[in-house]
Amino acid sequence: MAAQAAEEAIEQGQGWPYIEAVLARTEELGKRGDKLLLTVAGELGLDTEELDTALIDGRHLLIVDADQAEGKAIGVTGTPTYVIGGERLDGGKSQEGCAPVSRRSPTGCWPNRTESGPSRALRGPAHRIGFHSR
Repeated sequence: MAAQAAEEAIEQGQGWPYIEAVLARTEELGKRGDKLLLTVAGELGLDTEELDTALIDGRHLLIVDADQAEGKAIGVTGTPTYVIGGERLDGGKSQEGCAPVSRRSPTGCWPNRTESGPSRALRGPAHRIGFHSR
């Protein structure tokens, strides 16, 4: 659900702020689930009714499932996972390793990042894998 909510936040122009806010509250997400997703959306000024509707109607499910399949195909096993310059950094184990890799990559630790969210033309597992929970 968090990945679908992030997709809706991207549609509403607040993709990265939303993703970062939810990732900062993962423990709370485990306890509150969808309610937290809506709370974070409200805190960022997103249209919470539209986000809730998107979660109910599943309008972003196909892209989320495609990203999950792509992540699985490259061996993603944990959250967060970063793919930087073709190099995969898995879960919390690699957080310290992100800096040296990001210095070698022109896009840093957040490839495809724009002000409003990931570029639609360049989307891939680098920015959304952290939300996959299956």
